[in-house]
Amino acid sequence: MANVRTHTFNNVKYYIMVDDPYLGWCDKPGRRPPKIGYPAIRIPEGLKAGGSKEAKLGLITLLHECIHAEHWALTETRTDQIASEIGNLLWRLGYRRK
Repeated sequence: MANVRTHTFNNVKYYIMVDDPYLGWCDKPGRRPPKIGYPAIRIPEGLKAGGSKEAKLGLITLLHECIHAEHWALTETRTDQIASEIGNLLWRLGYRRK
């Protein structure tokens, strides 16, 4: 995976953490003062590449956590729906991790 350490969503700088045991996690912005490592989006280490079901799930999980970062107030159900719809479109268009 590329060495991306931060990304800004909705004017909040998030740390991108690639670690286990998280399937996916997004810290709620503003819950505590920003510091190194917080707020963060955590994704599992070893996200799959290629065309496997696990690789597609990894893409959708990443989208899911990014949607939380952009719009925290959305319900988990709505966030799942949006991530799946965008992820399925990107998958059909051929987007894959190398």
